[in-house]
Amino acid sequence: MKDKLNLLKHISHDIRESGGRIFFVGGYVRDYIMKKEPKDIDTETYGISLEKLYSILGKYGKVSQVGKSFGVLILKDVDFALPRKETKVSKGHKGFHIDTDPYLSYFQASTRRDFTMNAILMDVITNEIIDPHNGRAHIKEKIIKHINPSTFIEDPLRVYRAIQFASRFNFKIHKDTIDLCKKMDLSSLPSERIYEEFKKFLLFSDTPSISLKYMKEMNMLKYFPELKALVNCPQDKIHHPEGDVFNHTLLVLDKAASLKEGSSDPLTYMLGALCHDFGKPSTTEMVNGRIISHNHDREGVIPASTFLPRLTNEKKIIEKVCLLIKNHMKPFQFYQARDTISDKAFRKLSKELFPSGGINELLLLARADHTCRSTPDKEDEFSHIIDFFKNKINNMNLDKKFIPLVKGQDLINLGLKPSKEFSIILKRAESFQLEGFSKVEIISKLKSEFKL
Repeated sequence: MKDKLNLLKHISHDIRESGGRIFFVGGYVRDYIMKKEPKDIDTETYGISLEKLYSILGKYGKVSQVGKSFGVLILKDVDFALPRKETKVSKGHKGFHIDTDPYLSYFQASTRRDFTMNAILMDVITNEIIDPHNGRAHIKEKIIKHINPSTFIEDPLRVYRAIQFASRFNFKIHKDTIDLCKKMDLSSLPSERIYEEFKKFLLFSDTPSISLKYMKEMNMLKYFPELKALVNCPQDKIHHPEGDVFNHTLLVLDKAASLKEGSSDPLTYMLGALCHDFGKPSTTEMVNGRIISHNHDREGVIPASTFLPRLTNEKKIIEKVCLLIKNHMKPFQFYQARDTISDKAFRKLSKELFPSGGINELLLLARADHTCRSTPDKEDEFSHIIDFFKNKINNMNLDKKFIPLVKGQDLINLGLKPSKEFSIILKRAESFQLEGFSKVEIISKLKSEFKL
């Protein structure tokens, strides 16, 4: 970042000598004002043509013209844009006609942006702040407010940007902006764009529940029936005094966020926290005066398998999340049955979970689920579960990938020819291995059982 800023200072002086003026814009200025470390540098150059800007940048390295039709040039991962006007010409977030105009006023140029906090300019050379839409005041008040209603509604992705900013910065969305978002049709947005905003509030927020609360308030849950089904789904008041499954999920999400540094795959882990109780709406019933949801862990895989593909086509992520959902009650169940639970059950669990990070990853999700109310008794109770599992993991060497002791070549060495029976024999060999038998013992048992 430091090298980029030093380079930008030199370029800025060349631009000024040519009659132009360059500003930091967007998230860079917002983060600077909020005293956060900026992650990206975006700039806007006034007073010179795109051709002149290209000529100046060319002195400092290879200039990418990927965004030239939008008035954007790229040099060493820094965007150099000209002010522009956007006119909506068709549906979708890409349906805009772009007109660049280096002589637009700061007010006109910034009006196309989404929120006031993202429409502040800062002179690269002098650090002078130009704030056409009162963005600094809104940052101080921790408010997310749209700029222009007529242009804001042209890009439905801005609704998702609003909720992820609210979570990441712990800001409130202005009432007028909420009302505007409620009216917007989000059905045309491509899943990959929605997924990117989901990832931001799941991975970069201490309180991802804020996004879910706003999704509910702004009627966004209609696009996610699996999430909507959690609202008003009742739970036993003794075990869940927080209320329905939706409220429980909010608490679990925030607890999971506080623990995610311990995860080997934070995105999968946080998606698991979001989806972990998807099975409750279909399994919840009243039995003998108590609300129960037996098998909601296993049943939750079904709705998760429809929800997740609408966000991403990454099959490995979907598989990992579903494994966590399916098994998220196992730590508590195994601990309850600790006097009778078999070692084979632990080996099977370890084998099944390895693609999703193993038993340690499952324990992290179960801890968020079990202790989300942050009461000392729940934390103390779960610490016993962790100790129990850690001892099993260490004593049984369960923190590694399951590798079959007996393979096809071993059967060939016994004089068998490859056939359909191989899979049956190997499956039986795996069962013996999960019971803890050595390779020699397994082969002996196979010889006896299959008359080899």
